[in-house]
Amino acid sequence: YLRFQQGADFTVQSAQALPDGNLLVVGYYNSTALRVLKLNAKGDLDGNFANAGIQDFGGAQTSQAFDSALDSSGNLYIGITVFDSTPITRIAKLDSTGAVDTNFGSGGYADYTGFTGVKLHRGSDGALNVTGQDFSSGQASVLRFTAGGTLDTNFNGGLVTLGAGTARDIVTLGDGGIVTLLTDSGLKLTKLNTSGTLDTAFGNSGQWTLPGYVPTAYSTLEVYSSTHFLVQTENASTEFALLKLDNNGVFDATFLNAGQATFPGFINAEDIRGVTVESTGELLLYGIANNDFFLNHLNANGTLITTEFDFRFDFGFGEQGKGIAIDQQGRIVVAGLTHDESNYNDDVLLVRFSANGVIDTSFATSG
Repeated sequence: YLRFQQGADFTVQSAQALPDGNLLVVGYYNSTALRVLKLNAKGDLDGNFANAGIQDFGGAQTSQAFDSALDSSGNLYIGITVFDSTPITRIAKLDSTGAVDTNFGSGGYADYTGFTGVKLHRGSDGALNVTGQDFSSGQASVLRFTAGGTLDTNFNGGLVTLGAGTARDIVTLGDGGIVTLLTDSGLKLTKLNTSGTLDTAFGNSGQWTLPGYVPTAYSTLEVYSSTHFLVQTENASTEFALLKLDNNGVFDATFLNAGQATFPGFINAEDIRGVTVESTGELLLYGIANNDFFLNHLNANGTLITTEFDFRFDFGFGEQGKGIAIDQQGRIVVAGLTHDESNYNDDVLLVRFSANGVIDTSFATSG
């Protein structure tokens, strides 16, 4: 594993695996200063990226990264909230060298004033979809930028309000539809077309409140394939639940418990930070258990693979997994933080595993 200081209280928000095995880690330090790190496949900072492997945006503005996305050319899109009397949602684009791409938006940034972003997802058409809260109405909403970083005015003028509730996540499906997850007296899914209208073939004319499920603060959506997606949440009994639906919102009958898998006695749903899909179709759950990293492996049908790994990783410092990435070699990288008791702040912690869950000792000094 790799542990290193990147400024007092560095908070990792996301990790992205590049095709060559390199890693991009996005976060912020001293509470509000945005920073991006690039590490090579051995775990060393990449000296050819920005300033010796670090792109530091400084603390001129009070801002925090909330999510990131990657394109096939290695360009990184960072979702940022700029805190002001009226919040600004900002998308920054870095090219593969770590430089701000000044051809994107205005000088490399796409801004929208009066919106607080929560999650960012890049569609196959290159458009950037952001879910969060509209500042003036307080409603859960979706904001959409074109691939070039301008507000997509064909998407209902660029902003669609979803109604009361708290935005949790957003994904772009294989059919181009945009699905959001929000909390509104339960778990509510909404599917929009690229024009910003409701997809009436989905759920109840485009929106669907799933009875018996309640999103946690960390509930997520994940695209499973071109035809299906996953919802990670909890049920009314506070048990972890993993749902699999097709692009029209129909539960997948081939998945555990007819598409509505629950795991009584499993790790507290509040401690699960996300689910990701391997190239084999098998699933990885990651998060925090007793203040340590954990990973669990599931079959493609949602059953636990009990013969493989059900891991808790305690390196003695209090570890939290904040993001996960799977590279083209199938290796699993968990990015997060560990507490530094000597300085009373948080350091970056990166751990890499082989596809079968064994710590990869070729990464850094011991995985």
